[in-house]
Amino acid sequence: MEKMEDKMEKFMERTMHVSQFVLACIMFLCVVVSVVVNIARGHISSVVGYLVSISFLCLTWSLVRISYREMCGESGNK
Repeated sequence: MEKMEDKMEKFMERTMHVSQFVLACIMFLCVVVSVVVNIARGHISSVVGYLVSISFLCLTWSLVRISYREMCGESGNK
């Protein structure tokens, strides 16, 4: 039988991984909306602006993928 502390620790780890994934998704959606709105309004009109936008999209998408892998790995191990 597991100790209460072990159960609480597992619960806190799962909660942390899920909240990390949710926050990464929110960040990705904010970046997508920001890029689309700034392109539509004409604030991003140069090649450098498009490259920076694409790099932010790639970075936040990789953050979502990493946090999803951590969340799935955590739930798969226990």
